[in-house]
Amino acid sequence: MNKFPLYLQVILAITLAIIFGLVSPDQAHAMKPLGDGFIKLIKMCITPLIFVTITTGIIGSFDVKKIGKLGIKTLIYTHST
Repeated sequence: MNKFPLYLQVILAITLAIIFGLVSPDQAHAMKPLGDGFIKLIKMCITPLIFVTITTGIIGSFDVKKIGKLGIKTLIYTHST
């Protein structure tokens, strides 16, 4: 198991990235495609995650009013992004 919580790992990674960028900016710039690919992978995972969350919520709810409210919230969310 991890000894550190996830938020500390993220803060540590950001700190190390900043230090790496300050110490060796040319090599940090050369790693840009890796970072861009990571961001694209995260964006690719968001849509299925939202779909599964909404589908699970609809399946778990038998109240028609709750399903309607969920549908309205979904439409507002997807059109605002």
